[in-house]
Amino acid sequence: MPQKLIVLFAMLFCMYAGKLHAQKSVNVKGNITDSTSAPLEGANIRIVSSTDSFKLTSDAKGFFTFHSIKQQSFQLKVSYLGYLDFVKNVTAPDNGDEINFGTIILLTDAKNLKEVVIKNKARPIVLKKDTIEYNVASYHKSDEEMVQDLLKRLPGLTVDKDGNLTSEGKPVTKIRVNGKDFFTGNVSEFIKQLPVGILSKVQIVNDYGDDAAFTGIKKTSTQTLNLVTKPGMDNGMFGNFSTTAGTNKQLGTGASGNYWRSSRQISASGDIRTAKNTVGSNTYNSMGFGYGDELAKKLNIRANYNYNNTKSSAQNKTFTQTVNSIGQIDNDVNSITASRNNQHNLNANLNYVPDTISYISFNANIGLNRTNDTSFSNAQQTGVIKQGLITGNSGNAKSPRANAGLTIGRNLNRTNRLTATLQYSTDNTSSNNQINRNIRYYDTLGTFKKDSTFNSMVINTAHSQNVSINIIYTKILSKKSNIDLTYSFNKNTQKTVLETDLVKPLKGLARIDSLSSNSSNSFSISRLDLNYRFSGPKLNMTDGIAIQRNAMSGFYKQNDKVSISTYNLSPVFNVSYSPSVENQFSMSYYGFSQSPSLEQLQPVRDTHDLQNVIIGNPDLKPSFNHSISSNYRHSSPKGQLISFSLNTSFSQNQIISNTKIEKDTLNSLKQITTYLNASGTNNVMGTYEWSIPIKIGKNVLSTSFSGIVNLGRQVVYTDNLKSFNNTRNLSQNIRTMLNLDKFGTDIVVTYMQSYNHYTVGQGLNNTTSQLTINWGGRLNFANTWINANISKSYIHGYTNIGANNPLIANASVQQSLFKNKLSLNLQVNDIFNQSNMVTQQVSGNSIISNKSSYITRYITFTCVYHISKFGIFRK
Repeated sequence: MPQKLIVLFAMLFCMYAGKLHAQKSVNVKGNITDSTSAPLEGANIRIVSSTDSFKLTSDAKGFFTFHSIKQQSFQLKVSYLGYLDFVKNVTAPDNGDEINFGTIILLTDAKNLKEVVIKNKARPIVLKKDTIEYNVASYHKSDEEMVQDLLKRLPGLTVDKDGNLTSEGKPVTKIRVNGKDFFTGNVSEFIKQLPVGILSKVQIVNDYGDDAAFTGIKKTSTQTLNLVTKPGMDNGMFGNFSTTAGTNKQLGTGASGNYWRSSRQISASGDIRTAKNTVGSNTYNSMGFGYGDELAKKLNIRANYNYNNTKSSAQNKTFTQTVNSIGQIDNDVNSITASRNNQHNLNANLNYVPDTISYISFNANIGLNRTNDTSFSNAQQTGVIKQGLITGNSGNAKSPRANAGLTIGRNLNRTNRLTATLQYSTDNTSSNNQINRNIRYYDTLGTFKKDSTFNSMVINTAHSQNVSINIIYTKILSKKSNIDLTYSFNKNTQKTVLETDLVKPLKGLARIDSLSSNSSNSFSISRLDLNYRFSGPKLNMTDGIAIQRNAMSGFYKQNDKVSISTYNLSPVFNVSYSPSVENQFSMSYYGFSQSPSLEQLQPVRDTHDLQNVIIGNPDLKPSFNHSISSNYRHSSPKGQLISFSLNTSFSQNQIISNTKIEKDTLNSLKQITTYLNASGTNNVMGTYEWSIPIKIGKNVLSTSFSGIVNLGRQVVYTDNLKSFNNTRNLSQNIRTMLNLDKFGTDIVVTYMQSYNHYTVGQGLNNTTSQLTINWGGRLNFANTWINANISKSYIHGYTNIGANNPLIANASVQQSLFKNKLSLNLQVNDIFNQSNMVTQQVSGNSIISNKSSYITRYITFTCVYHISKFGIFRK
């Protein structure tokens, strides 16, 4: 009996094993997106059969893959919060080992959208390739607040009073929504108009341009803000109408309207502002129109027109310390300027993607700029040179410009890709200036000796053309690796006519040949790159070599011809490594050349400033700059963010100014500035940021520390002698912020120090510092918002410009009516009238301190009617 049972069991086992062997297994894959083709990360995908079930979630790009599914028939179910479920019955094919569903589009569940409750706590910060992603639910307090208010609370981001956004100290220059271009792309404009309630995520992306999305080649990048909306919230109408009145004759009105429905985007805006200042008035008028849409299947257009008309006046005090081999020159300048400016700008862009293997893009820009300027300045020089210079200048300029570009890319086959770009631009500038000067000479004791008057009329016309070609051939080695061969050529030609006439009273104009010229210049850069590129889920790397030829030629009225050619060999290196959503490391090298400007080349005296006459050098060579940067980021599940960066740069054949002291025709001294090439300039900068969220009940106290250390050495030439300026710049910032439902406060302490040490002559040391303590608070109740801001600054080292230690206080009260459609705002700015604007810059062998005078104490009343409707259009 046992033997029979054993034989029977063996037979059954063999039959079942044979059945298992005959049973096939397949891989099941697909891609989950919404109706806008945006990938849905974290979608739940289930395979259910009569005998078993399997479950997984889609990745960051919406893809999923089930491996070795042996069931011959099953049901595929896809679900995502806020969307209708996707269900499909499947039978495995007799032939083939894969079932590919392609793209599965989930439709919005409008009925249950308002009932969605997120129970799983998401990470506040996720680090991805070239992206920092913030989960909006971890930071926002109210759906009605604007995106600008949310961004101020996100670690690593800073929004200034004008709405300019920076990420880890770098400017964010463009805004997108769901990865697509959004109207004009103006960051400061739209973060003030979009409500937080429509968003699910905020991303800061290293944007390498549209071409890089097709070619995969990443070169220099810009920072882009990408807003990811909640399901069904990627459409709407928004805008406002405002009117303002205040002290100092402030008046203004403005309106904007935006229509947004998927790829169709239509916008219009207009603004009129005027206000009195210390020496006149400032006016600002603008209008703009924008249109974007999908004209045909896979053909998109985007165009916008902007017009700006400004009138401004300003009063400035500038103190310049210039060091040279025989001593120091101090120049104290008081000036008043007035200007009018008219700007027209038209942009258009066409993108055509007929299939997955082709890409065509066309862009064009036309612009016109007209200016009228007048200025009056009184300069007093002391030190080695004792002189006074009174200058009056009035002039106008016109500058029309145009450019166009075409990019065509195509995958030739599975392993070869070719991309070509052609760009052309032209610019014509003409200016006419009348300059009246009176220079006064003093002896060593400061006694007036004599004066000299020089009045001239200067007419300058310049025409430039630029042509660039870029061709990229890519050999695809595998799904992760490629070899890229890139050839680029850029040529710029300039033709300039400078006419200087002496204005003689009652006698008219007389040409000054020595101050006039007729010249033409040509610059060209040819570059060949050979790179190996690897792109994996965690590691991205580009490694290669580049050779570059710089050619420059010039022709001047004296029949002088100049021809210079140089070669540079440099590596190409870029690597980024993201081992997890918590850690990210990147490092890159970038080398580029810079051609001298027309002012630096033209061998004709520029006498706009008689105390410092400029003469160009036609024998200048292009400079070549090397830059190495590295960055590390770490985020924790609780929202802590740590980042470090280290950047270094150095230059070869840098274009340096050479300031000399010479005697003039009246046997007095004057400065002459020329240019030459020199190496030796280098710079090292390190930055860090550490943001710490501290949980207090249901609220979070956010504290952040950030700092910058910048050490540099700049080559300086005076009287043909080489020396150095050793610089040290330090910055430290500590910020603590608490945001409750009805109350918010933040305290910011900032310390900055700048140190310069010149080794030329007797040397010059200059140290400036500024300590600022700032407190801000808000209180809201019954649709009323009260805001206050107080800052105290301690300023040291800004010599002879009257910089004080200001206490600046601002306050405002805002009332919202009719369900937040109408807002009334009363604002008081600089209550104690102590604000001043002081800056300092270093140029060659000079340290320049500047103070601008504006009316900063004023009261304004603003009335705004808001239009804000989102998610109103069904797909």
